[in-house]
Amino acid sequence: MANVYHWLTGSQTDLYNGVFLTASYGAQAVTGSSRYGSDSAWEIGTSTSSRATLYSGYNVSGPDALPNLGTGDITVAFWWQPNNSAYGGSGQRHLFQYSPGAALEVYHNASLSSDTQDDYNLYAQFRYGDGTTSKSKAFDIDLTGNPWIKIYASRIGGAFYYTLFDATGSVITDNDGNPATWSDTTQTGNIYEASSSTPHIRVGGDFAYGQTAGGIYDDIFLTLNHGIGTGSLETDSDGYAKIDPVINSFSTSAASATNGSSVTLSWDTDFGTTLQLLKYVGGLLTNTETVTGQVSKSVTISETVSYKLRATNVYGSVDSESVEITLSNGGNSMPVQPVGALGVSGSLVIQKNHLEDTGANSIGHVLMAKDPTDALGGYDALNDVLENVETAFNNADASITTRLSTEESNRAVGDASLAVIDGSLETRISSEESLAVAQFTSVDARVSADESNLTAAAASLAVIDGSLETRISSEESLAVAQFTSVDNRVSADESTLVAEVASLETVDSGLDSRLSAMESDFVWDGVDTVTIGNHAKIIFIEDSTDMYLMVKQA
Repeated sequence: MANVYHWLTGSQTDLYNGVFLTASYGAQAVTGSSRYGSDSAWEIGTSTSSRATLYSGYNVSGPDALPNLGTGDITVAFWWQPNNSAYGGSGQRHLFQYSPGAALEVYHNASLSSDTQDDYNLYAQFRYGDGTTSKSKAFDIDLTGNPWIKIYASRIGGAFYYTLFDATGSVITDNDGNPATWSDTTQTGNIYEASSSTPHIRVGGDFAYGQTAGGIYDDIFLTLNHGIGTGSLETDSDGYAKIDPVINSFSTSAASATNGSSVTLSWDTDFGTTLQLLKYVGGLLTNTETVTGQVSKSVTISETVSYKLRATNVYGSVDSESVEITLSNGGNSMPVQPVGALGVSGSLVIQKNHLEDTGANSIGHVLMAKDPTDALGGYDALNDVLENVETAFNNADASITTRLSTEESNRAVGDASLAVIDGSLETRISSEESLAVAQFTSVDARVSADESNLTAAAASLAVIDGSLETRISSEESLAVAQFTSVDNRVSADESTLVAEVASLETVDSGLDSRLSAMESDFVWDGVDTVTIGNHAKIIFIEDSTDMYLMVKQA
């Protein structure tokens, strides 16, 4: 049977089974020290109380006893915040131990060099075989500032698991840079049977001086004969660990029952402190019955009904799947009722085997029925009618078999005829295919010839096209040469005109200068002659009334 125990908020009594932990050598609940909120938690071990511990009763009976683990599963998880007394010293400083034989324990080895805040070893050790051998794993971690860490250790199916979490719920990275999680499956076939007359746990110490891993302990969660993997660890809304009830099975001894008969409901659960049977009729809840501490219940059936099992603990409730029991109206197991006897009255349930003719007093012997094989439509004993119908069916079956055989023969002949026709069709189709192939070949040859002619025509066009391009190129070259000649002649004429214009402009400029000089020096006294270069003379004649100007070529 699975057992779960949970100590939190500084309480010495667990929430599920009421197991009380005794505080010794200075272990005490401290207000406001909880991992969550302002609740209390356990301070176990200080510089003046290095022997402190919490422990359960050393016995197998009584209210504070724990069961023997045997070869079952075990899981422990708790929060720990070290204080300054956790560092230094020597020997093993315990955080948790389940005995007999220290089947599972978590401790710090203060004799090693890794005994400082920034380099602190934490071991988990698991016994196997006869209990004299063990597997252990150590992580060296940084505890600078005394942070909260969660320690998880478990034996499930003989495999060992050990993980350290930080305050955010993430796996701690150890001082070597590796995740602080480990498992070992090498001893699953060699499980240590932890049994004795004094099964118990110790939290935080080992009664001896200097053997306490001092600090604050909170949310101490333990399961015996039930393992919980790290992936299945749950927390309640307040942050503390939780485990919901588990319904392993819920079944009924019969899916149907007659009125007034009994059916047994059976179940198997874990972690349910309260169990209830819920009865439904027509889909509506009609009754709730507490069955805590029971594993089965007999119920009387008077109608079609469904049942569910509800398991509840301090963290919540879960319901099983529904099982239905149908009300039956009878069956072939009812006794055969005789007919024709005195004193027999009331209703009669006729069953299949009642129709058998077992003698003069049986229904099958006296029950009459219309015989469909009788041409006159007469009545006969039911058993005889059934035999006549069976004979008719057999005869009809034989007739059908004969007809089917004939039909199969006829079909075989037809198939042979179809095969001949099919052969003829295949021959004709083959001939048609040959003709089509020949025609296709002829067409293909013609297409090939046309393609050759087209290729030759394309080549001829290419030659013509080349000749045209050559002539066009020659014409273009001649036109360019003629254009260049005309352009050169125009350019030369333009140069000549420019020179002549420049010469005339020079002459004109000389004339202007000469005229200006003559105007300045000329005296009009009758007749005067002015020679202009080598070209002309200008003669001025003046009388009393007029002035004449005559230009004479020199």
